Amino acid sequence: MQSTTSTSRPSWTGVIRFGVLDVPVSLTAATSDADSPFVSVHAVDGGLIATEKRCKKCAAALDASDVARAVATGKGEHVLIDAAELAACETDSRHIVTLSQFPAASEMPAELVERVYYGAPADGGLLPDTREAYDLLRSALYLTKRAGIGKISFRSRERIVAVVGGESCLILYILRFPAEVRPATVVAPGTVRREQVDMAVRFIEHAKGAIDGRQWNLAGYRDDYTFALDSLVAAKQRPTRALDTAAALKASLVRQARRKAA
Repeated sequence: MQSTTSTSRPSWTGVIRFGVLDVPVSLTAATSDADSPFVSVHAVDGGLIATEKRCKKCAAALDASDVARAVATGKGEHVLIDAAELAACETDSRHIVTLSQFPAASEMPAELVERVYYGAPADGGLLPDTREAYDLLRSALYLTKRAGIGKISFRSRERIVAVVGGESCLILYILRFPAEVRPATVVAPGTVRREQVDMAVRFIEHAKGAIDGRQWNLAGYRDDYTFALDSLVAAKQRPTRALDTAAALKASLVRQARRKAA
């Protein structure tokens, strides 16, 4: 299975503003998304299905040069936006992340996290001043266990970003705005006996793989579905023994002759 995320090309390059200090950084995705292994084919001959861009209004087939960007108004209408107008909407967060508050990193709401990036010195750490500024920010956030909060803009969206100091690099959490998160499901409290709760707690504390009750150990987990699918594909790709048509025909004639002789 192929990964859609490249670790060699930065997703964003800009500056993290920390007080009077500007820290040039480049971001690369901390995770990779596997492509779906499935493609659509014609069941009769196995040919790939082409996706054609076609206008729903006039049914015309379109080239890339015929396609424009627009925003849906919600009333069945669209407002066209050209490149110059779009550029005018950009904010400072397109190139600068200004850290404005520093809450405890451990209190970050997990439901807000959308994606995680690694932040490295934008010049690869080659310039002493840039590397010093980077190390200062990472160390300060790491030692205080705080997250620097700001806004970042890329991929045509502006998001909240939480900058955390990791052991070896900056880690940036792209966060959704609180208004985008649905309310939690409210489950009415049930009745459970205290001895049942105590037994469940003991099971968790002594579960296999728990080192001190707090450490995470995910090394033993894998995507078994993808592994099974890869094994299936490999098995179906193995060459099968070709049927010797002439030999089969000869054997058939021999059997037929024997039946007649009998």
